[in-house]
Amino acid sequence: MHVGALTHIALVGLARLWTGGRAGGGESGALRIIADTVFSEKTYAIVDELDIIAKAKERDKETQIKVNELSTHCISEVPLMGKHLTISPSEAADRLAIRELVEAYAHCADRRDAKGQMALFTADTHFVVYMNAKDPKPSQELHSREALAPVFAELNQYDATTHLLGQRTIFTLTNDKGTGEAYCLAHHVTVKGGNRRLMLASLRYLDTFVKIDGTWLFAERVLYVDWLEERALS
Repeated sequence: MHVGALTHIALVGLARLWTGGRAGGGESGALRIIADTVFSEKTYAIVDELDIIAKAKERDKETQIKVNELSTHCISEVPLMGKHLTISPSEAADRLAIRELVEAYAHCADRRDAKGQMALFTADTHFVVYMNAKDPKPSQELHSREALAPVFAELNQYDATTHLLGQRTIFTLTNDKGTGEAYCLAHHVTVKGGNRRLMLASLRYLDTFVKIDGTWLFAERVLYVDWLEERALS
């Protein structure tokens, strides 16, 4: 019988029976005899192709399962991606307060509010600057809140600044202590002789926070300059 005499449903049905028998054995011989009386060589090619497609789909399923397992494993191995199934109101308030502390530092810097900026630190704060993040030797190291005054005063040399905050991560947090990291793109604009220039600094802050009398402050702030760029502005 020629293939054209068969309906599409019968063709697919027999093809599935044949491919199933070939995979499992047992019925494959009988099914092959039936197939020989029904199918031409062209039909066998079609059935083989269906068999290949079926096996490919099965492999795809196995591959997807492995990918899902690996994805789950990778996510569990990344410490920065915390799983917050529940969070208490007090912890939520602490996290918000720390976020506002980091934002207040940038705000005071851009508004030239040195006193307000200094008030964000503990009296015995530790402030360290690495102008080259790859150099293990710090460029500057201070050990008190009052020592910060000349550092913040240096911003007065710029016509304008914009400290644009990026990602902020809290590493550890207890009732009165915490650690974290904040990214910042600091834009510094100078104007000399009618010429405007921009100095762009990519900054990272490694912070230690403490809560004193219900207020979160910087106990330590370590500043790393990852890269600098200078260019003329129109």
